[in-house]
Amino acid sequence: MYLARNLPHLLTNEEMDRVGTEWRVYEMTDIPEDWIKTSTNSSNNVVEYVSIDKYWYHVPATVALLSNVQEAYSCYIKDNEEQQKLIKNIDVVNVTRAFNTKHERLEENEIELLNEQKNLQQVLLNATKMLEEGSTRLATALNNKASDDVGTAEALVTAANAKLAVLKTQLIENNENLNRMRKNTENE
Repeated sequence: MYLARNLPHLLTNEEMDRVGTEWRVYEMTDIPEDWIKTSTNSSNNVVEYVSIDKYWYHVPATVALLSNVQEAYSCYIKDNEEQQKLIKNIDVVNVTRAFNTKHERLEENEIELLNEQKNLQQVLLNATKMLEEGSTRLATALNNKASDDVGTAEALVTAANAKLAVLKTQLIENNENLNRMRKNTENE
């Protein structure tokens, strides 16, 4: 009874009532002792109970009993198939959600790298202008033979060259990261 009551869709309400009635009939039936107990020859008087299969061996299999079992089994199979479909659908949704999350994260990373590349190109443009200004000042200072302006121009050129070297490595690294990310996106 406990099992029949606690397994959903195993039995209908009518079948539950029938099982309850059969159980009460079983409780009131005078069952021979040899069906449920085995006697022991030991002096301890230990009672050993026989498995329920021996009792059911004596209970005749009726068409109603067999149809109830078949119906319960078909309900179990149907519920199991529905549960497997639900599990499969949940797995598909989870995989899709994970893919979308990963794709969004990749897009965000790509946007960050593109923005960084844009900023680096702006800094590169400024460093190039600084180098041009330093070169122009240096040429003017050399033509005018002004030694004070030569030092300033030389400082501008040196700073611009150092900035350009750093920017070059940053741009190369940024481009490599973008290419790697795009390649990974294509492979998926």
